[in-house]
Amino acid sequence: MTRLIAMRGLPGSGKSTRAHQLLDEAAVGTMVRCGRDDYRRMLHGRPRHGDRVCEDQVTIAQHAAIEQLLLAGVDVLVDDTNLSLRNLETLAAIAWRCGADFTVEDFTQVPLEDCIARDALRAGDERLGADLIRAMHSRHLAGKRLPLPVPAPNATADLLLCADGQSCGRRSITYPASAKRWAS
Repeated sequence: MTRLIAMRGLPGSGKSTRAHQLLDEAAVGTMVRCGRDDYRRMLHGRPRHGDRVCEDQVTIAQHAAIEQLLLAGVDVLVDDTNLSLRNLETLAAIAWRCGADFTVEDFTQVPLEDCIARDALRAGDERLGADLIRAMHSRHLAGKRLPLPVPAPNATADLLLCADGQSCGRRSITYPASAKRWAS
């Protein structure tokens, strides 16, 4: 069965390193990586920006690619931070709609200072900086029981389902643990 594997953790926690290991172990053409930073570079020429319109475009492109690749029988790795449960619920719902298994590889227990030290080794615009990583840690991880919760098989996810990227309104989809391939 096709798989959608979502990495979860702070920048510098090892998510992309693990994704590259999985890619190296996979047979050629059976697994791809769909990370938001790559889509930001491809669509807008830089790995990060705060513009909501640009981020929405990144989300539309990433989700469309994930869905089409899963439907084509290709395993997909998403090495974004995925610290929000809502992000994971959306990815889980995409996996369910495509009849794919959904897995979360958790890196939230990697120490904050290790993440900051690894980030400091990155070159140029790849580096996020200690202040941003600390802010993400404070917002998503500090004082919380780790690992963070993952989507339950009967959870709902709000999805943007319009091909043109316009607001389609709120749609809730419930996906059972035994979900089989679903066609719209």
